[in-house]
Amino acid sequence: MKCNVKEKTVPFEFDGKEYPLALNFNVIAEIQDKYGDLDTCFSGMDKARPQIWLLCTLLNEAVEIHNEKSQDQWDKLTESQVGRRIDTQTVNEMLESLTEVVREGLPDGEETEKNEIAE
Repeated sequence: MKCNVKEKTVPFEFDGKEYPLALNFNVIAEIQDKYGDLDTCFSGMDKARPQIWLLCTLLNEAVEIHNEKSQDQWDKLTESQVGRRIDTQTVNEMLESLTEVVREGLPDGEETEKNEIAE
């Protein structure tokens, strides 16, 4: 099975800054290292620790993306810092943004191909 992820970013406001959230190969590799696969990670999103970890991972990838393009360097965040600054609304917004990133990151026609396989 080929994997044709297109890197797309979605703006996400966190703690007064706008971060470009991306589900790119770096984030996918982090998820696979921790959970084995994306499905296992996303199935645990009803618990606080996976929510904090995923948001921290996404934000830190956004920090690296920003730092590569700007002289205004941002500091990476720890899970403790993220956990102190989030609430249920933040998590819901993160999951909505992540859904948008996934939808935007799929290559044209891949959804049709998946639907044909499922039928």
